[in-house]
Amino acid sequence: MRRLFIAVALAAAAVAGIAAQDFEKIDALHDDRKLDEEISTLKPYYKASDPQAAIVWRMIRAMQEKAVQMPSSKKKERLEQFDAALSYAQPLLDSAKGNARDRAKVLYYYGVALGQKGQAMGVLNSLFMAGDIKSACDRSIAVDPTYGDPYYLKAKVDDAIPEIAGGDKTRMGQLYAKALQYDPGNLYFLTDFAKALKARNKDAKWNDGSKGVPAGRTDLDYAKEIAKRAYAAFAAIKAPTIDEREKMDQMKAAGL
Repeated sequence: MRRLFIAVALAAAAVAGIAAQDFEKIDALHDDRKLDEEISTLKPYYKASDPQAAIVWRMIRAMQEKAVQMPSSKKKERLEQFDAALSYAQPLLDSAKGNARDRAKVLYYYGVALGQKGQAMGVLNSLFMAGDIKSACDRSIAVDPTYGDPYYLKAKVDDAIPEIAGGDKTRMGQLYAKALQYDPGNLYFLTDFAKALKARNKDAKWNDGSKGVPAGRTDLDYAKEIAKRAYAAFAAIKAPTIDEREKMDQMKAAGL
């Protein structure tokens, strides 16, 4: 995912010995899904004796994304790659050094890797892993309460899990709204929230202002408003990434 990270990277660079422009190049590799090159570029900067969170979260992100991009027919290899990402991340969740945002991202991407592994293993395993994903997000929020991504991931978990199994569509709306509070132009938040609201499809009477939608608005009406914001955010991106294009295609396919 693309993020505004320049200022953060500058602060990390002084400690990690990596220039901000190198972070830009690494993130560009990720955006282009050149994941092996991204990982090989990051490895020399990682020091087990002095793990820097700005390096660690990018490694987790790249390693788990490598598994995501593998064909579903290669289930064994995919799970092994997810396990490699999780094994790399686990001992660094509390020991990686850096500013609050980078340390929060370490925990967030660990949660992402857990969720992606659960999906690869099947529906039941996704349900069993939901608690661990939410826990990683809560730990991320505790480190940096203004970081929108863990609220977003928790919202996606609530959206994906049936209410009988612990999902909560009311809380889902609240979490998406919280994520957007901290990052109102985030294309991922906007597109997924719009789709989730259209699927929830509650009426204006049900929306009392405490469920992620302004009081007196239908879910569908607000979904259309959020979708318009997504189109505006996408139009402002000079060079959309593969992921960003896919998010827009998914929203369009949902009829928004």
